[in-house]
Amino acid sequence: LINSVVENATVPVIETGAGIVHTYFDASGDLSKGSAIVHNAKTRRVSVCNALDTLIVHEARLSDLATLLQPLAASEVELFADEAALAQLEGHYPAELLSLATEAHFGTEFLSYKMSVKTVANLQAALDHIDQYSSRHSETIVAEDPDVQAQFLRDVDAAVVYTNAS
Repeated sequence: LINSVVENATVPVIETGAGIVHTYFDASGDLSKGSAIVHNAKTRRVSVCNALDTLIVHEARLSDLATLLQPLAASEVELFADEAALAQLEGHYPAELLSLATEAHFGTEFLSYKMSVKTVANLQAALDHIDQYSSRHSETIVAEDPDVQAQFLRDVDAAVVYTNAS
């Protein structure tokens, strides 16, 4: 049935209930709004296919990463962070919940209180990461720059693409 729908559909469809979901926190993202969005997207219902799996953060916002992710510590969310993100989080996030990410973490649908964190240099690098690892289910951007928002909405190939929403 799934193959038949995929092969014959004339409108976009979500192929399965699986989802590897990303939120991109842009250089223009609002920190308070972003923190609430990330917390809700990761912790509200961790076992659903549109729960957040990977936070992608613009390198210009690394100094805000601990604040952005602080609410996740109360829910004991385990983080798998790349080297740049890990360096920012060490000493500011519970050590027992913090590990260095491997490549496999970025292609994982966690369905639990686990999340990976990827640092990128710009929007295009975020789009490339999403293109490589996304299951094309749900993707989000946290940004205030309307040009960045428009490019994200235009270029991300997913069933649902959100701007400043969980």
